[in-house]
Amino acid sequence: MAAMSRLDAFAVASNGLLKLRDLTGHTVCMSVWSESGPMLVRWESGLEPLILSLRIGSSIPLLD
Repeated sequence: MAAMSRLDAFAVASNGLLKLRDLTGHTVCMSVWSESGPMLVRWESGLEPLILSLRIGSSIPLLD
């Protein structure tokens, strides 16, 4: 438990996110589950432009 408390899960996930972006060349994002559904917490742009009206902290609707 002590070792787990020293692990920065966000940093580990961010490294994986960057590797996925570099491997695919696509825009990638990381979200966490919140009261209102998934919430965007990290965004890394890929090679092609992607126009979306989402920002860090935005809730992503699942049904709309």
